[in-house]
Parts: sequence; structure tokens; C-alpha cells
Amino acid sequence: MWKESGDQRNPLFRILVTPLFTPPSTLRLIREMKETGAISEVWFDSGGYFVQMGRIAYDEMYYRLLDFYRVNTWADWYVLPDYVPTSSDSSNDVWHKVRRTADGGRLFFLEMPDSLKSKALLVMQGHTIEQIEYCLTQYLAIGAKRLGFGSFGTNGKASSVNSVTPAALDLLVHLSKILKQSEIHLHAFGVGTPPVIYLLNMVGVNSFDSVGWMKTAGYGKIYMPFVRAYNITYRDLTARGLKRDEFLELKKSTGHSCHYCQSFEVLQQDRFARIMHNLTVVLDTVETAGKNHSLVKDLLKQYSPLYAHLLEGLKQ
Repeated sequence: MWKESGDQRNPLFRILVTPLFTPPSTLRLIREMKETGAISEVWFDSGGYFVQMGRIAYDEMYYRLLDFYRVNTWADWYVLPDYVPTSSDSSNDVWHKVRRTADGGRLFFLEMPDSLKSKALLVMQGHTIEQIEYCLTQYLAIGAKRLGFGSFGTNGKASSVNSVTPAALDLLVHLSKILKQSEIHLHAFGVGTPPVIYLLNMVGVNSFDSVGWMKTAGYGKIYMPFVRAYNITYRDLTARGLKRDEFLELKKSTGHSCHYCQSFEVLQQDRFARIMHNLTVVLDTVETAGKNHSLVKDLLKQYSPLYAHLLEGLKQ
């Protein structure tokens, strides 16, 4: 479908995959695509998301991941184990998960093959500055060059959906200020709606990962650059469906047009068309996130007031 669009960009230029929960056949395909140049960078994720959902215990993830990393040395970046605190955790539970993440990450780093240590990405978790700085202290002591932030707000079934809250954004701003004078790369885990991409860019985050473009399409929703997702299938009774004339106005306001959104009716009926459209919007948003700030601010105020409020908070 992507090739049919005529878009010359490669949406698989960089991918993040969770090897412990990915079929071996898929991993073989990813490795083949990397060797042929179809994929430029492969990031191995730890599986902390699945610990968050209760699919695997932290200790089991730790040892299975270490075994896998020791054998599979062909990836570009290796995310180390983390234990994600949820919004419903008590302060004691959060501290427990923060310490397991930081202390476990440091120990995992020391146990990794020396050839992979320069490719390690250590994860910071925590709901307070003190907790984030606890992780940071452990990681800087071993010379970490890449860090990831994973403590966003959680909601949904089994706390499986991450969201950018004012508190999490404040922690990212604090982290970015500390790391500003360093060569350390800062990654944001599991968030990437169009307005969030802009906010991450504004606070100095270097990269992010998200499957929101795919999951959102499954819920009958579409993205447009810099604005929140809108339901167009009317299946979600909690959301006001976007009408055709509103859709055309949104395209005009954002300046977006792609192969997949030429027909409003096709987007309504075809989940895969919505997936491809949303992926195109993500690429467009990434490419223009640092440009035309006045237009973006106007779009946020008009279509995404929640994110406009978060953006205003960054100025204080």
C-alpha cells in the first residue's frame, strides 16, 4: 500500500521491536530487511510495556533479555530492562519500581557483552524529580550515552495506554535542561500523537516511538498534523464523529494531503487506508515540527486546547 502511494519516503527507516514478544519469523524478516538496506536502524526494546501489562515478571524479562542480547548482536540500539510505574501505584510502589529499573539497568549494563555497551539505552522511570535523578545518577556513573524516559501518565485497560500529562512534561523539561550541555540522546517511550510530537520537540527530546498511528486507525480515528485524533467512523459513541465538511476544513487548515485521504468515504470504510494516512501524518509532523510555530499554536488552540494548554505551560 505504501509503494502504491508514490511517497518516496521510507516509514521503516528506523524501527523499534520487542524481541521477547515478536515471532522468530518476523525477527528474521527484520534482519533481512536491515541487511538489504530497507531498514536503516533497528532498536531492540526491553519488554517493559509487557511487564506493565502483567504479561511477564520483571525478573523473567531481565534474564531472558540478557540471554537474547548476548546472542543477537546485529541491532543498532539495545533498550535495557525497566519497570514501569503506573498512575495508580502508591508512592512506595513507584519507588520500588524506580529502584528496580535503575539498579537493574546498571547491573544489566555491566553484564552485557562489552561490544554492546556503547549501544545501550537505559530507561529512566519515576514520578518525581528525585526519582528521575536517582536513575540519572546510576546511569551517568557507568557512562551512559543514550537515555529513555518512560513514566508518562497511564490509562486504559491494564494501564496499557501512555499519555503526556503536565507532570510528565515537567519531568522531561527538567531532564532536558540537565542533559542540554551533554552528548546524551534522550528518547521518549510509547508516545507520539501529532501534537505530542511537537511538544517533545519543543522540550528537547531527540526521538520517540509509538504505534498510535496504527491503533488509532483501528478505533476509527485519523490524525492530522499537530492536532488530536478525530473519529470518522462514528463507531466510538463517546466521540463526536468528524463530518465530511469538517474533514475538508481540517485538511485545508493543516495543509495536509496524501494519497490515502483523497476520499473521505474510503477513510471511513478502510482501516488500512486510515493506518497509512496516519503514518503519513506522523512523517509530515516530524519533518515540520521545528517550523512555523505560529501556525502550530493556532492549530492547537483551535483543534486541541488540551495540548495548547500544555504548550503554554512550557513558557513558565
